[in-house]
Amino acid sequence: ETAVVLDVSVGGACVLAPLRPRLVPGNTVTIGLAGSAGLVRVRWVRARNETDSAMYGVSFVDLDPELEARLSDPVTERRSGRDWDGWAPALPPWSRS
Repeated sequence: ETAVVLDVSVGGACVLAPLRPRLVPGNTVTIGLAGSAGLVRVRWVRARNETDSAMYGVSFVDLDPELEARLSDPVTERRSGRDWDGWAPALPPWSRS
């Protein structure tokens, strides 16, 4: 399955992916990016209205060193005051006023 990382922090990420009703908080999932892999734990799930997708909050459990380095890049960029093009805010869209 393909997913999009919407936000990343030191301990986890917000990911947009196909909705899977069996994927609930507490489940662990293997993720991959450019040939590296890791294990994450689902912390929360927010189904998107009228779509077959959901936002998943995940915490990092065990990441390959290469994947950990790739995911730490945006955290470093954000700490230094620079943004990525299209950077998504940490707050999920339904919490914005």
